[in-house]
Amino acid sequence: MCAARKKLNSLSEVLQFTFPKLHTGPKWYVDFYAYDPATGTMRRKKFHLDNIAKITERRKRNKINSENSNKQE
Repeated sequence: MCAARKKLNSLSEVLQFTFPKLHTGPKWYVDFYAYDPATGTMRRKKFHLDNIAKITERRKRNKINSENSNKQE
């Protein structure tokens, strides 16, 4: 069990963020986790898309946000 825990720790050191995911429903938002060096943990980031009136515009904004976060690797 210790070996598995060590492997998980080294894996978490490599991952600096997770890919953004679009959540639809009553409230539209995009969320992902990013590494916070101040605390040494992964913190959740959440961006609301409810202020965009058209659904097609919301999907376009999500696509743009996803592409930008993928470029930052």
